[in-house]
Amino acid sequence: MDKNTEYTMLKQEIINTSDTITNITIAMYTISISIFVFAFEFGNCLIFLLPYMILFSFQNIINRKKDGINRIAAYIAVYIETGNEWESMLSDNMLVFRAHDKKLMANNRLWNFLIGRTNATQLGLFSTVFFLIRYIPQVDWNAVTMVDYSLICLSVVLLFLLFISNKRELSNMSTRELYILRLKRDKELMKAKE
Repeated sequence: MDKNTEYTMLKQEIINTSDTITNITIAMYTISISIFVFAFEFGNCLIFLLPYMILFSFQNIINRKKDGINRIAAYIAVYIETGNEWESMLSDNMLVFRAHDKKLMANNRLWNFLIGRTNATQLGLFSTVFFLIRYIPQVDWNAVTMVDYSLICLSVVLLFLLFISNKRELSNMSTRELYILRLKRDKELMKAKE
């Protein structure tokens, strides 16, 4: 197979995977918002924690798909592109962008740290906040039980676990660069063996 055909096929794979990620994200939002509406409608605060079942599984699929895109992009940058093409220059272009607008990059990093760049983390934040806003006023603080403490802690722990599980996704460019470095090393080792 020639390089142009392989390049076209791999780029199409990236596009198809991006479309799949978009569809999964839309489904994740639709299901989560439906659960929120259901919880508000029936006034049951515990229902606000149900989206976590969706968020963990859907975001895991999205993270794996994005990792696949990084692997394909790294392969293209190392084995197919020659010189100043998109995948080869992306890292250099990001460095220029970061140096050009430091205030914007600082704001983005702050936002990513506080809220996260993943949709699941944002929806998880809504789940926890909605639950706490609805549950805490119902608690009789003079006769608080272990169940009350457990549910409050559970809502915060679920958000924390979701944030931790998506932490790797926050370093997407770093992961891509790591794959490129590994492939370049393997390519050089193969040349040395020949």
